[in-house]
Amino acid sequence: MTAPKVSFQVRLRSAETLATIAARVGAALGCELAPAFGHEFEPGEAMQGSALGLVLDLIGEVDAEEGAEITYVLRGLVRPDIEAELDVDAPTISISEYVLAVLHVVDDDGWYIADRTELLAEAGLDDQLPG
Repeated sequence: MTAPKVSFQVRLRSAETLATIAARVGAALGCELAPAFGHEFEPGEAMQGSALGLVLDLIGEVDAEEGAEITYVLRGLVRPDIEAELDVDAPTISISEYVLAVLHVVDDDGWYIADRTELLAEAGLDDQLPG
């Protein structure tokens, strides 16, 4: 099949628990998120759901002190069973801006898209930053 793939990643800084944020995301996106386990979430903790043919992962820090503000990452990737039916070379289209707008309208305007500086620092590559 020649359809493009879609993905997104948005973030929220909050002192609320993962379960609370997951309930908010589920209400906003019309799905239910449940605890998820896997090496891709380590060292954090995650909740996972599915909507519109996407696997939705909400990932938070596991070692954060209670009441501390942490960064939650919400990402959506094409479900593996659907991706298996798409062309290997199918382009991936980001819908991050759309998901961000939806979350701003129905949840909270604190959601954001990480900039290059945040992504490099998170990957331990902040020495790649100019200056």
